[in-house]
Amino acid sequence: MQVFQNFKDPDIPEQTGYGLGLRRLVIEQDTLIAHTGTIPGFGGAAFYCPEKGYYIAILGNISAMNQPYILRTIVMTIHKIGQ
Repeated sequence: MQVFQNFKDPDIPEQTGYGLGLRRLVIEQDTLIAHTGTIPGFGGAAFYCPEKGYYIAILGNISAMNQPYILRTIVMTIHKIGQ
């Protein structure tokens, strides 16, 4: 699942690759492995940073949320806490 092909998503410019149902993103120099999904009225995503060992889950009761912005804010907070 983690044999990533170079694949860009115009909606998520942070994405650097796509595997079997998994995305690879780079946010604030952290590489994250993710699975995302939406259905009408609901969106969710789970992210894992293998190098630093943290997980992030985002759930929302809206179909379209700004995942990169939300994710960047959370990753920056994790970096500040780790200082």
